[in-house]
Amino acid sequence: MSVSNNKRIAKNTGILYLRMLVVMGVSLYTSRIVLNALGVTDFGVYNVVCGVVAMMSFLNGSMSLATQRFLASDLGRNDGLNITKTFSMAINIHVIISLIMIFLAETVGLLLLYYYLKIPAESLNAAFWIFQLSILQTALGIMIVPLQAVVVTHENLKIYAFMSLFEVLVKLVIAFMLIWVNYNKLILYGLLLTGASTISFCIWNVYVYKYYPTCRYRFHWDKRIFREMLSFTGWQTLGSGVYLLRTQGVNFILNNFFGATLNAARGIANQVNTSILHLVTNFQVASNPQITKTYAAQEYEKMRTLILNTSRLSYLLMMLVSIPIFVEAPFILKVWLKNPPEYCSIFVRLILVATLAELLSGTLVFGALACGKVKEYQRIVSPVLFSEVLLVFASFKLGAPPQTIYIIDIFLNCLVLFIRLKLLHGFINLSYRAYIQRVLLKDLGATFVAVSFIYLFLMYIPAHNFYFSCGRILFSFAVGLLSVFIIGLHENERNWILKKLHIK
Repeated sequence: MSVSNNKRIAKNTGILYLRMLVVMGVSLYTSRIVLNALGVTDFGVYNVVCGVVAMMSFLNGSMSLATQRFLASDLGRNDGLNITKTFSMAINIHVIISLIMIFLAETVGLLLLYYYLKIPAESLNAAFWIFQLSILQTALGIMIVPLQAVVVTHENLKIYAFMSLFEVLVKLVIAFMLIWVNYNKLILYGLLLTGASTISFCIWNVYVYKYYPTCRYRFHWDKRIFREMLSFTGWQTLGSGVYLLRTQGVNFILNNFFGATLNAARGIANQVNTSILHLVTNFQVASNPQITKTYAAQEYEKMRTLILNTSRLSYLLMMLVSIPIFVEAPFILKVWLKNPPEYCSIFVRLILVATLAELLSGTLVFGALACGKVKEYQRIVSPVLFSEVLLVFASFKLGAPPQTIYIIDIFLNCLVLFIRLKLLHGFINLSYRAYIQRVLLKDLGATFVAVSFIYLFLMYIPAHNFYFSCGRILFSFAVGLLSVFIIGLHENERNWILKKLHIK
């Protein structure tokens, strides 16, 4: 890859990391305020009700990837006319998706709300209005997707970072407002979040209209683009649907067997995992457009190198932050939430392990999407991932504990690693040896060394008090950082870092 491309990725990643530091801190603090203001039961109700609406918008995730993929391909070929057509068609299709989502939510979603979910009777009326507000929020979010895709594919991520900061700060203000109100907090929370979504939608529209003339909407219907995007989206929808079943479907099963309190614990675990995962998604958002553009420009060796490097570094970034949180999860949750829900600590630890297992091969997906092999990919990988819902349901029926969700998740993520690697070998001739040597051995080697040293050392430093626990966190992070630097990075990467440090 050219030096200019590397600099662009590094610059965009840096912008997104600055955004991530603020977003992570504010999001975690906001969750604490909201949990304390709403209470465990209402917090669990909000998470499970919003999950119903999320399931109804399963097409949205597919179209998001499709829009980014086709816009990036047009940019890679420098085809300005087709960019306008692609953007206009993306808007048309997202309008259709919004209407489909609303129809499904008001029919199937309401049936789930009233006849399947275990919601306390006193919270049912509030749950209905939260449900309606969530539908509106989701519809606005669907219409924002093409606008975000424009920014991402042009690799101008300043506005992307700014909007994330704006949204998270608005949510913090909303959380503080809940403290001052003593009536209908759950409904008020939904109303305020809907207002924030409306403002965000308006800002995105104004920005794209002003700065990207080729991406101004024109009423246009191109059958060729529609067929291509629909074909891509159709198979990618299978993957998005499976992802929703793995998350929201499992949420419903957990709710049915154990009640809303366990949904609150899972919601907290997801919040922690998502906040840390910003480290990875920021890096991938900066890198993924280049994967598609290099493929469109027929620079296949550069594409394979970028996929391997992105996969390796995504895992290492996640590992670096996950290890200290895994070591001191009970202490961190106690400081953060004061009274965390039952099972929260074990859920947090296991979801971090599951995510690390996923990241070992997760970036390989973008190689399949870039070369348009989504059909071949999804018809093999999706059934394997879908089995998680069936395995979780069967396990709970047999009396398994709640944490079985994550144990099954870890197993399936490891299994899918080998499937993805075989598929990418066939799609883009990705070398097995290159992946094992440049990704798998380095990632697992860095993890093994870090965990071994931390375990041996912390046997002699028990968490007696606040200061001991903070020391254990800092030590774990330092060992992880050293392990990543020595084992996880290539020699040229270490030399580049040392050179930059020397200059500074």
